[in-house]
Amino acid sequence: PEPEFFIFDSVRWEHRMGKSFFEIDSEEGPWATGLKTEGGNLGYHNRVKGGYFPVSPVDSFADMRSEMCTLLEQQG
Repeated sequence: PEPEFFIFDSVRWEHRMGKSFFEIDSEEGPWATGLKTEGGNLGYHNRVKGGYFPVSPVDSFADMRSEMCTLLEQQG
């Protein structure tokens, strides 16, 4: 098994009589190349099925992931 987790900008869902949906959004998604984002949209986005080992500038969470790993290592 691959240890994976995902970081999303938005997750929405609803389930009721006659309607059910879910919506997951991420500024790093391949569909986000046309979005207007704070600081500008540089157009660096993962391609479909291309996010298995992204690096900067595509991976904007590298610093956060590094800090999380450091904290987990400190916990033993």
